[in-house]
Amino acid sequence: MDKFDYRDNIGFVFGASGSYGGNQNYPKNHYEEYRHLVQNYYPDFSEEQIKNMLIKLSSEGCTYVAMVNTVFLFFRDEPELFEEIFEMPMFDRYGKLNFHELLIDFYLRMDNHNPLYLLWYREDYINRKEDHSETRGFGANRFQVEWRFERYMKMHGVRVNVKTISNNKVKKYFDKLTSRGPLAVSVRPTTLYDRQGKEIFNSTGGHCMTVTGATDDGMLKVSSWGNPYYIKPGSYDGYEYYQQVIYKPVSRSPFVRWMIKYMQFPRPLWVKFVSWMMSQ
Repeated sequence: MDKFDYRDNIGFVFGASGSYGGNQNYPKNHYEEYRHLVQNYYPDFSEEQIKNMLIKLSSEGCTYVAMVNTVFLFFRDEPELFEEIFEMPMFDRYGKLNFHELLIDFYLRMDNHNPLYLLWYREDYINRKEDHSETRGFGANRFQVEWRFERYMKMHGVRVNVKTISNNKVKKYFDKLTSRGPLAVSVRPTTLYDRQGKEIFNSTGGHCMTVTGATDDGMLKVSSWGNPYYIKPGSYDGYEYYQQVIYKPVSRSPFVRWMIKYMQFPRPLWVKFVSWMMSQ
């Protein structure tokens, strides 16, 4: 795939081909449409457990949505390659971008996965006590987002680098940064505005969103819950940080992608054993 300016794809992903990005509440609100995807992973789940899983996704899925949005920015002109890699169509049966099937796949594969540091090794383990309950998740911090998305994409033979960008760098070099790779922003408390700067949503909790643009008066346009909002950088007392997703060129060779997926440095058995124990 050739290099391109990510800003050229904003209009395609956010608005023209569906909602304004993905929405973690959508699968819960369209249960019958998506229940089979959960059942594919958990064939023994009851109807109540399937519903609870989608409710939990809605409670903590903002970081997953923010990353999924970037996938469509990257694969905009490659629907055949997208389907070959992710084994699902790029567009749903309504002709809209298939945000939510990819969201569920990412979430079910990677939720509660974390990096375990053992000397110079970094191993994956599952924290089965991470969530608050069956219907309320913990969310993900910047390190978990990096680990989970990079690992998920590697499972599909795609190399990405999720890196934290300083607030000052985003302010000074916004156009240059966003031409090279999509940005996600996480803030707490969550205060969102309309284009005129009027507050239209406020919550004490944290939230992660995909950045889709900037205004002349210093606000950033973001995608949240499938709608456009604005944030005011520098106004969040809890935290405010940015992560950029850098995609490496994707090979069209299934063999090369297989190599990326499975090749890794050998790890001693004790590392694997500790990881397994931590996941129980």
